[in-house]
Amino acid sequence: MAQPNPNAKKLREKLKEIRAGKSDEESKQALNEAVELMMSTPLILPVASQKESNPNDETLQADTAPKLSPFTVTNKKGLKLFPFFTSVELMQKFFDFPVQTFLTLSIGEYLPLLKQAQDVAGLVIDPSEASYPFPTSFLDALYQRMTKQAEPQKTTQNADSPSKSPANDDQENARKLQQALAGFRKQQDQDSYLKAAAALMNAAVFVPVYPPENQEVNPEPGQTQQMRPMLVAGKGQDERLFVFFTDYQQLTNFTKNAPVLPLKMKFTDLIPMLENTMKAVKGFVIDPLGVNLVFDTRFIKQFNQAYGKQSGLQMKESKDLLGTLSDPAEHNQDLEAALISGGFHIPEISKMFLKEQTDSKTGQVSWFVLVESDKHDPALFSELAKTLGKTAGNREVGFMFITPQQSAMYAKEAMPLYARM
Repeated sequence: MAQPNPNAKKLREKLKEIRAGKSDEESKQALNEAVELMMSTPLILPVASQKESNPNDETLQADTAPKLSPFTVTNKKGLKLFPFFTSVELMQKFFDFPVQTFLTLSIGEYLPLLKQAQDVAGLVIDPSEASYPFPTSFLDALYQRMTKQAEPQKTTQNADSPSKSPANDDQENARKLQQALAGFRKQQDQDSYLKAAAALMNAAVFVPVYPPENQEVNPEPGQTQQMRPMLVAGKGQDERLFVFFTDYQQLTNFTKNAPVLPLKMKFTDLIPMLENTMKAVKGFVIDPLGVNLVFDTRFIKQFNQAYGKQSGLQMKESKDLLGTLSDPAEHNQDLEAALISGGFHIPEISKMFLKEQTDSKTGQVSWFVLVESDKHDPALFSELAKTLGKTAGNREVGFMFITPQQSAMYAKEAMPLYARM
């Protein structure tokens, strides 16, 4: 389950103070503090992910690209606003239908698109709580002022002790992503491909998006402002790919004077859009003027199923992890039988060792399966996990590929749970 936004509770409290309106001075202070929190707190924007093409058509023309359509709401004064939420629960409470697709982003990152939106006056946070509307002009002016104030602080900051912030985390994850992509470009093997995919799951990317168009919209399930992500041609004549960038400079180098806006998003929040458009768009390319790597959506979908936060599975390549594993204190015959059956039905698996791991902080024990395989493919773990059913009990199950050398080392200590005949 996703962790709650660290500042979401504080933001909700400040919004309540604004609505309370005890005095002009207190309301003004609460307003400034609320906007400052908004600029640093990830918020949830519900969207409709639409396919503007025939679902049976395997090709996609540039002018019929899939569109992300953020919902809009109208307040009592007739102002059209984008609804942002501090939690998924509040979002689902507000709508009378299940919202399946949403983006997680900060207001600072969304401002360029907010300013371009047709007939949208601003945004409202947690509208089910009768929240305060924020006009676009006010947000933009305050954001510009905050940005200018931050520049002197940045130049005087001690380079040896940078402050811990979401921006620093983004920069670190972007650096790791660029290194992982460069590693795959150099090695061109399955392990480096997996590491690059893992780095993508932890990083944010820049998506070039065409501004919302002034057009009549369908009022059901709500009015929308449509944003069209840029597409590029793939190797095939009719093949289309989304294009993502690891940093803003890579995006500007490629798009140049194209009328697009940069939308910075966590890669994991893009996966629903990728899955919904698989028939029309095969995948995506990262930094076409840099590493120029293409990822197939089917692979990312399999990878997310195997290693995503909701899967209960883990992808680990650290050698330090192996030192934390131990032989199971008790046998689980149902789990062992299921793993052996999975080994028989997946020909790529040559050996499996069943271990357990105890979390040093929580004391929670999980199963861990070490797999020696001819092919390091995350789909293998998904297939293997399906055979387990409920045999793991209340424990999570982690999987890790090991090399033949590591497998030989473990075989000296204990017989493998499964060995290919």
